[in-house]
Amino acid sequence: MIVEDMPGCCAGKVFYNLDNEYDNQHHAENISIRSLESREADLVKYIGGYKQFAFIMATTNSNQKDSEALLVKHGFRAVEQMPSKNHPELTITIWIRKNA
Repeated sequence: MIVEDMPGCCAGKVFYNLDNEYDNQHHAENISIRSLESREADLVKYIGGYKQFAFIMATTNSNQKDSEALLVKHGFRAVEQMPSKNHPELTITIWIRKNA
C-alpha cells in the first residue's frame, strides 16, 4: 500500500496500490500480491494514524475485489467509477472515507 498527501489539499490522504498489484504487473519477478491479512493490518494502521485528516481517498481497479471488500469493511464508500484510459478492460473506482 502506498499513502500520499492529497495534491493541493492538506485535509486528505490518498491510498493506492493496496495489494501491490501495480508492482506485481510491472516487476513480477520481485513482487507478490500481499496476503489479505497483511493488507487489512496496514489499512487499519494507516486509518488509525491519519485520524487528524478530514478524509482518506483510495483507488482500486476491477481486479482488486478483495481490496474493495476491505475498504467497505473499514468505512470507505465508492463515490465514482470510470473506465481506465490505459487499460480499457478495467474499471477504476474512487473510494472516500470521512473521518469523524
